[in-house]
Amino acid sequence: MSHGAQSAVAPCSARSSAALSLAVRLAAVRYLSNSVAHVSAQQALPTTLPTSATVEISYNQAVYTGTIPTEFGQLTAVTSLDFGQNSLSGTLPTEIGLMTAIVTALGRRCGAQAARACHVNATHAKAIPMRMLEVPAETDCAHPPPPPLTHAKGFVGKNSLAGSIPTQLGQLTVMTDYFWTSQMSLTGAIPTQLGRLADLTGQFYIGSNNISSTIPTELGNCDQITHDFSLSSNLITGPLPTQLGRLSNITSAFRMYGNKISAAIPTQIGNLVKITSAMQLNENMYSGSVPTQVGRWASLNTVLQMFNNKLCADIPTELSALSANFTGDFKISTSNFFGTPCCEAVPETFTCAPTAAPSPQPTISPYPTPEPTSAPSITPVPSARPSPVPTSSPSDACSSSSEYRYKMILTDSGGDGWGGATFQISTDSTLRFSGTLATGSYAVEYFCLEDGEHTVVVSGGSSTTIDEACFEFDDIAGDSFRGCGAIEDAFHTSSGEIYGAPSPAPTISSVPTPLPSPSPSPAPSPLPSPL
Repeated sequence: MSHGAQSAVAPCSARSSAALSLAVRLAAVRYLSNSVAHVSAQQALPTTLPTSATVEISYNQAVYTGTIPTEFGQLTAVTSLDFGQNSLSGTLPTEIGLMTAIVTALGRRCGAQAARACHVNATHAKAIPMRMLEVPAETDCAHPPPPPLTHAKGFVGKNSLAGSIPTQLGQLTVMTDYFWTSQMSLTGAIPTQLGRLADLTGQFYIGSNNISSTIPTELGNCDQITHDFSLSSNLITGPLPTQLGRLSNITSAFRMYGNKISAAIPTQIGNLVKITSAMQLNENMYSGSVPTQVGRWASLNTVLQMFNNKLCADIPTELSALSANFTGDFKISTSNFFGTPCCEAVPETFTCAPTAAPSPQPTISPYPTPEPTSAPSITPVPSARPSPVPTSSPSDACSSSSEYRYKMILTDSGGDGWGGATFQISTDSTLRFSGTLATGSYAVEYFCLEDGEHTVVVSGGSSTTIDEACFEFDDIAGDSFRGCGAIEDAFHTSSGEIYGAPSPAPTISSVPTPLPSPSPSPAPSPLPSPL
């Protein structure tokens, strides 16, 4: 039957039962308001689909049971969809992701540019097929349906749906009102594809399910949300992504309570400075100290909860200062470890910092010989006597902040000391350190040197024993250079490291063995006495 003149339909309040039946026959199914949904007990979801021209569907609080038909994915013109607060079961069809024109979950509008709907009187409810009524655009909206209930939770929330959240819902990229899949029995992971809902400005709710994944970092792309963001009361694990600090337009609530979220609270969470109602991080497994950046939540004045975690160290003064503005629940310290170092409170996660002491030194002769042995008398040309004061014992740090600590290992392959040979370390021709290996085969010396060029000299002793004298010079990085025998060369130090190590070949000749004195001529025999 053609619409023709019948398109000018009288206002809803003026229609008789017969006229309304005629309107039903002339128009395609489009919209059913809550006033119809509440007039009967639970009933199965309609199997007759709306027409392909349908732009607005609301089954909110319609007491429906059964499953959502996959054929709904064919309604690609729908811009408003609401299955909320029913008793629907089964899984959420992946085909819903084909309804890419969805903008809002509740779309009750009147006007020339918007889809229109009439308030169907409860007395006619049982006579109307349980399917959507598509009212012609010319319909009078003098009596539009009542506004959505302020507590209504739409889209698909508050049902008995199970299974996972389809990744295809990430295709609803023009959705702006809210994404609500809470208070059901959904399992599995939060799809990373939901990060494509970048135009969402209202609410994002996946709370009160059995989600057991980590939080996708991609959710940080939903940075236009201005109302609520909730993943509460699930089984979510892993850390709170730093990317959620981008949700800085949220003005009402950020709810993460009742999960298994671990690791430290990221500093970026301090960027959520517009929240006024609730910041709920309680009943998780957060550990570590609370970042001072939370002191930026100056607009928050109703609920701030961090109890039942593994937070440790001290409560930041910036956080404590917020309590002065609160009218509701400010609950932070209960069931945490505040006042205890984190390495003691949560040893499985934190390690107490070691002291500044260096690693244990070798157990063999860790300290220099108290007094160098005097040069043997057989040395033909004795070298300069070593400094009578031995190098100081190892310490944690040098006395000057511009100096760094180095180690010199002295060895003798013959096992009887250096035989009078000594080492000297000079800076700008000024003798800084000297010493020797008096006896044995091993000794260790420590020095503090500033950055710059220095000279090392090994000399003295006999020409037969000095080649047994060797040394190794080590820096804090574990690098070293070595030398044996008589040597004189320059090296550089910088920030505790050695550069320009001496060449292995000695640059000075060893002291030659002195020539023996000539044998004296025998004394002449005395002259004979004259006869």
